[in-house]
Amino acid sequence: MFIKKLYKDTTLPTKAHSDDAGFDVYSREDKLIEPGKRYNFALGFALELVDPHRSDDKYVGLIQGKSGRAVKQGITTIGNVIDQGYRGECHAILVNLGESDIVIKSGEKIAQLLILPIANCHVLRKKEELHESKRGDGKFGSTGLTN
Repeated sequence: MFIKKLYKDTTLPTKAHSDDAGFDVYSREDKLIEPGKRYNFALGFALELVDPHRSDDKYVGLIQGKSGRAVKQGITTIGNVIDQGYRGECHAILVNLGESDIVIKSGEKIAQLLILPIANCHVLRKKEELHESKRGDGKFGSTGLTN
């Protein structure tokens, strides 16, 4: 995997611990996000999601929320899929689901970058019936709600 720094002041993604799933990404600007509002933070880097030793493998980058910010402030991410062929600047779209204004400062951790393998699927084939599964068509909360 490769990363390109686009601006001198960009803080590149880091891991606090070697076994963390994601890389912390940082704000490049100060911003106030009001309750119910969202903002698109440019992160100052571009990615090349390729393993040079395994050219057949496919990857996707996902910008996900930080659990501490979510529980303490109500900040989470929306969208934020980085396709393998995309070479432009990466972004983190944050939304304030809390009840108070949230102030983001330049240099703060705002989200995390996960890099995941993806299936090499080029076509979805139409089928009249799907195989049965234990879950079936159980929807949201179907495994954790009781009457």
